[in-house]
Amino acid sequence: MKPSPRRLLAPLLALLLATGCASPLELRYVTLAPAAEPAARGDGPALAVGPVTLPDYLLRGDLAERLGPHRISYRRDRRWAEALDHGIQRVLVANLAARLDSAAVRQFPGPAPAADRRVSLVVHRFETETAMAVAIVDWTLHGGSGENDLAHGTFEAREPLADDRAATQAAALSALLSALAAELAAAVTGAGGS
Repeated sequence: MKPSPRRLLAPLLALLLATGCASPLELRYVTLAPAAEPAARGDGPALAVGPVTLPDYLLRGDLAERLGPHRISYRRDRRWAEALDHGIQRVLVANLAARLDSAAVRQFPGPAPAADRRVSLVVHRFETETAMAVAIVDWTLHGGSGENDLAHGTFEAREPLADDRAATQAAALSALLSALAAELAAAVTGAGGS
């Protein structure tokens, strides 16, 4: 018995509907932004920021969302517009320059002359979870060549999310970097860097 054309067409039509007619994924590209503080114009301390070390799971372009202690989900519709470690470094440089009123805050490594102080960062968490943005970062303030480390600490903070939009998540993570910059600026000032 020969199958009817209708029976042959049904699976093909289902396949076309599943692949061709489904709405395409709309990508949202987001970036971190420095706090809205005045540009640094003063002669505050020279400071190098870097390196910024991220765990492998944060090196992807997709925003990470923690679902539990052992589960991470990646939002395929939300991507960082730049490498996350570069974005964190860029924003910290701008925030620290403003907080220290210094035009001599630079990325490390970089083409600028060596600074008197350098801060390095190891990021453990920088992601969202249920209604929160979370950052956990170990930082070390290094002195000039040959000096011991001047200070170190662990920054741990959360910022509530008003909604689930990509821009809201990026803004909350940016706010956490502003709070981290405040802690770092206090360490630089306390170590005699002002």
